[in-house]
Amino acid sequence: MGNKLFNIAYALLGESSAEADEASSAIGAAGEAALKVVKNVVQSLVPIIFGIVTAVGVIYGIFLGINYAKAEDTQKREEAKKKLINAIIGFGIAIIAAAVMWAVVSIPSLWDNFVS
Repeated sequence: MGNKLFNIAYALLGESSAEADEASSAIGAAGEAALKVVKNVVQSLVPIIFGIVTAVGVIYGIFLGINYAKAEDTQKREEAKKKLINAIIGFGIAIIAAAVMWAVVSIPSLWDNFVS
């Protein structure tokens, strides 16, 4: 069976299934092995990246919270509040991105649809 990525790409381009099978057979085992290596690298890096993002986000949030609490005039307090809100939003986006990445590489059926 040909690579599903090639079948999808050729279907989007309006090409025939035979051309997709020919292109996917050209990749062969080397392409599938490369995809498996990428999967293993991503699986090993996701927890590390997730830990770093979490640590940096928490430390930065604490720092901004302290700045907010220390701000004496209204302008500095509003500036610190905006920075804190933006940091929380960015931290949330980073956590969601890491969770999606983890889900894609951890759920075999999602990854296997691209590899097989």
